[in-house]
Amino acid sequence: MSDDGGLLDGALSQGRANQETIQLAHHHCAQMRFVECGGRGMAEAASGLPINMRRVECPYAQGGSSGNLDWIATEFYEEHCVGCPYRQPTGQVPSLATLVEGRRAEAAAAAAEGERQIDRQRQRWRDRLQARKALMVGADPAMAQAIEDIGTVDRDPGLGRTEQGSTEQNAALRRLSALADQAPQVFAPAVMDLAVQLVEDADATSLLAPLRHLARRDTSIGRPVVGAALTTLRREPNVEAGRCINELRSHVRLDDLDEPIVHSLVVVAGGPSIDFLGHHRRNTAADPGGLRVAAELAPDLVVKVLREMLPGAGPVSALVLPPGISGTDTDRRGRPDPSTEHSRSSAGGAIGSLLSTHPQVAERLVDALVGNLAVGGDFYDRQPIASVTRVLATMLVLDRGDVPPALQGVAVTAGRDLRERLFDVYEQAARLIDPGDRWREPEDPVVPPDGVAKIYDNLVTACLTRIGGDWGHNVGYSAADLIADLAKSAPGQMLPRIDVLLGAFLDVIRRIDVPQASSLEIPMISPQSPVLAGLEEYDRRQSLAATARELLSAVEEAGNIDPMKVCRA
Repeated sequence: MSDDGGLLDGALSQGRANQETIQLAHHHCAQMRFVECGGRGMAEAASGLPINMRRVECPYAQGGSSGNLDWIATEFYEEHCVGCPYRQPTGQVPSLATLVEGRRAEAAAAAAEGERQIDRQRQRWRDRLQARKALMVGADPAMAQAIEDIGTVDRDPGLGRTEQGSTEQNAALRRLSALADQAPQVFAPAVMDLAVQLVEDADATSLLAPLRHLARRDTSIGRPVVGAALTTLRREPNVEAGRCINELRSHVRLDDLDEPIVHSLVVVAGGPSIDFLGHHRRNTAADPGGLRVAAELAPDLVVKVLREMLPGAGPVSALVLPPGISGTDTDRRGRPDPSTEHSRSSAGGAIGSLLSTHPQVAERLVDALVGNLAVGGDFYDRQPIASVTRVLATMLVLDRGDVPPALQGVAVTAGRDLRERLFDVYEQAARLIDPGDRWREPEDPVVPPDGVAKIYDNLVTACLTRIGGDWGHNVGYSAADLIADLAKSAPGQMLPRIDVLLGAFLDVIRRIDVPQASSLEIPMISPQSPVLAGLEEYDRRQSLAATARELLSAVEEAGNIDPMKVCRA
């Protein structure tokens, strides 16, 4: 969810960059000017930095306009300044000319290095091509076909990458996998070595599938295939490499694992898919087998990597304000780095996959999961936060780790938005124990009836506590709404709490007409607007009235079981 703070930080950063560009342009030519054009905002007036739209011009030419002056200044230089007889340099460096020429030199050096790298790759490709031709001599028809199929994934590097899903490659890989399953003995050692070399040197990761089939039947190549899978994982997450680690786990050693490999295994185990809008979506094809092998061999390393993928939101203010006070938002909000969103979503899914096999690893990450909820997110992309919330709710349902104390510890200094995300954990837990929930997933925990009753009671107790206002009146309404839903799903279990519900209802009614006050006096540079204060008070009263209504709904649902008990209460 974007906020004004994140937008202002971006504007100030752009303004500082624009200021440097203007200085370089003036060093290059004293006649270059950056004239405001287009809309204006308050950020420039408040900061004094060149943030508004500007046009670059001189007495002899005019360029385009943009808020990013680096683009238009560079374009103006290349179109009008090179060889200009009217240029008036100041003699100061660096200048716009030195900046552009330096970038050109860097681009030329990078292009030359890229050409040299392509030449080296092509020479290695020629060597592999000659090796395959040599292996073809005297090979039986099955092996000759296998060598030819291996060659389909080893293309000339100078021609660029081919599409991974090409019909020819897919057919070749299916034939190799079938041959590895049915007749592994026909594969000569030299051919298997060639395939392993292709994976390691040419990034032909599609060969990992037939190699995995071979290694399951021929243990002598298990170690080389694992080595190729580890090399692949050190470069990038790869599902087939993760399957190699899982199915050939007897060939994996503790000293094989490092942070890049474990990071890739985490993404393979819980990484989301990306839809056409660039939003994260839950990936049903994730494979946690490789990560479980790593958790068995190196649990401390897995915990360390997962913690790094679940960053907190930074330091909290040293001033601790009373909980539930409107306007005391100490939530560390801000626009998260997009590169971290995929990591946090992957980590949430991966921890969830470890709950059934390595709960002791997952339990060590409760504090990191709760702390990560303090990081904001895109309003239209809920998967990163939802994955963290879901695994915490699952741990709450399965009684793994101390989730409620961790939530309460963060809520003490949290703001409104963060407290709502913390309470989402309880709401998600209620959905997990509802067998009729429409969003239920096949891997969601199945809790026995006696366990459901215990979780139900714990959720009701937590909700009644939140109605008291310790997390704010907005969370109090969410708690009452959840109590009403729980009463509808199991009115018989809510019936013994009729007295408590009516007592909470009377307390909420009493608080509606009692203005909220703080015992802490906070000096303000500018007093709060009466209109804003009135709106906040109206929001508080409406929220409490809605809370009371939901509590009565819960009483009504429970009363359907025993109306006389409700009347006596």
